[in-house]
Amino acid sequence: MTYGMDNPQNFGTWMDLIPSRVGSSAALDLGVIYVLDSFKSHLYANVTNEKRTCVSSTRALHSLRRAVKACEWPSSEAFSDLLLSVRLHLSAETFRGLGTYTFVLHVLELSKMMTHSRLGGSDTEAGRKILESIYYEEVVISTLRGEYSKFDDASWLVPLSEPHAPSFQLVSMAVMANFIQIPRLVDFIRLSHTRPAKATEAVSLAKRLYQNNCQPWMDHILQEETKVILTSCVRVLPFVQESYHFKSVHVFELVTRYFASRILLCGIIQTLSTITPLASVFDISSVESEDLEVAKGVAMSVEYALNSDKPLPFAALHIVKILKITFGAWQRLEKRQARNEEREFACCMKNWCLEVTNHILKMWNCPLETKNQLELLAGAMVGNAVPSFLVRRVDPSLILTSQDSAIL
Repeated sequence: MTYGMDNPQNFGTWMDLIPSRVGSSAALDLGVIYVLDSFKSHLYANVTNEKRTCVSSTRALHSLRRAVKACEWPSSEAFSDLLLSVRLHLSAETFRGLGTYTFVLHVLELSKMMTHSRLGGSDTEAGRKILESIYYEEVVISTLRGEYSKFDDASWLVPLSEPHAPSFQLVSMAVMANFIQIPRLVDFIRLSHTRPAKATEAVSLAKRLYQNNCQPWMDHILQEETKVILTSCVRVLPFVQESYHFKSVHVFELVTRYFASRILLCGIIQTLSTITPLASVFDISSVESEDLEVAKGVAMSVEYALNSDKPLPFAALHIVKILKITFGAWQRLEKRQARNEEREFACCMKNWCLEVTNHILKMWNCPLETKNQLELLAGAMVGNAVPSFLVRRVDPSLILTSQDSAIL
């Protein structure tokens, strides 16, 4: 019984690997049951469904704990089953309540397993597809924890060097390669206040990432895989007259992740310009312009997200993550010595980002965000201090429950 999950690919391409592996391990099989039960409980909330989900959660976690302890990863197949089992738990926790932040534990565990094992996640199809589904969250978590991304390593950083338009997959890998270096860049900025040499490293890395732009290939994808339509969604229309329609959710995710990576990079460069004269190598006016143009691209993607994936609003959940980053672009415009009408527009767009974010969070039964929280998050992601409420969201010792400790 799928409870209406007619298109499981909306979970991500990693879900394609599950059907052929059912029966290969108890941990994976119980993980599948846990996902189905948690989805049903999310969609049809009642005492019976919640009790069933609690039972399947306990059984799945205990089985996963046994698998982690017993498995020395004797083969890539067994290792892939284990990765997929943890990924199933991550999806189940998404349905059970993002506001508890228990999903963070599974992201951390997956990244540790994939980078510390002798098999290496990059050598398995499951590892590559799972990475594609979690790297955005892993980068945000790492940045807020003050750590480098676990995937910031040569084995995962694949440069894009093709002279002609590369494949969709290669562009996706290039976007990821830039994105997973963001936590290291932010760390350089934070350290530069007490170690000036780090400012030099920060400017050097920021320059390389800024120049290593996938824009020509992204323009090709936007031309071939999207079309611009008149906005019809009332929640979007007052602010965005035209919207993107994407040929698939995978195109939508790639394009919006690219947008987020550029917004973060533009914000980081603007932070650098306030702390070191070395940042004069950048044309800050051009950086500010790109920041806003890309933020408008995100706004043009919201209608698609809100109209997709019923009753599984995964595209909407994805755009929330992007909107929280985009909020920072409008905040930076508001703070600049802009004309009154620009400042007013920036304020309206900040409020709109907050409104859409909270509308989607309600769909997922999550605690709502405040404007102050989004302002602090936007600052933390581009090099400012991390406030205590964000530390609590990504600190396993503060998230951990007795059941979650099974996999850590």
